[in-house]
Amino acid sequence: MKKKAIIFILAIATFYSCSRRTILYDKDCAHGHICCEVQCSCCPEIGLRKNYPQVFIISEIENYVLAVDELKNQNRLEKISCPNMSACGGGLDGYYSNKKLVLIDATYQAELGFSSRAFYIKNDSVFRIIYHEHFAEWEKYEQNYPSEKYEFDASKMTYTDTLYTITLTNPKLFTKQSNDKMISNVIDEKSEKLIEQLLKCGEEMKQELNTVINDN
Repeated sequence: MKKKAIIFILAIATFYSCSRRTILYDKDCAHGHICCEVQCSCCPEIGLRKNYPQVFIISEIENYVLAVDELKNQNRLEKISCPNMSACGGGLDGYYSNKKLVLIDATYQAELGFSSRAFYIKNDSVFRIIYHEHFAEWEKYEQNYPSEKYEFDASKMTYTDTLYTITLTNPKLFTKQSNDKMISNVIDEKSEKLIEQLLKCGEEMKQELNTVINDN
């Protein structure tokens, strides 16, 4: 009884000293101690669950993504950049915590527009992908300003702005938004193909980052 009371007090103390969103409780952690999902002041290392499943629940994913983003913004993750453009992702950066890859961030910059891909990773498994397309609407521009009549004016170009969020729970979650409006949350043949392409790209970028690390 006394031992349980001590464990409970430690859990409460850790709860208030760490960010609420990063806590993993004693019963879920390796070695029977209280640790955090990514990092915080009271536990500097990533907490690994015993037999951590490769299919994640949504609450864990949301907490983990927030924690990784916070560490990235605080420059507390090790950043490794690929000196060459990634074949599928463009400019490629990998972010590591304790030598483990937790985030891939890649942007393909075109003359007008860009596409970006963020992959959140734990235990070498991708569980959240955020894919952003911001592309010039050339067809619409040509209709409004035919090239035989007008000189090109980049200030008159309009752009698509589409954000895809893919969460690899079971079943998978998919949202497609444009200008903060929901377009679709249905996984059909087209969206499945997109998910497959993104996952393939993610694996390729992992290998490209590993090559950079091994060459240094």
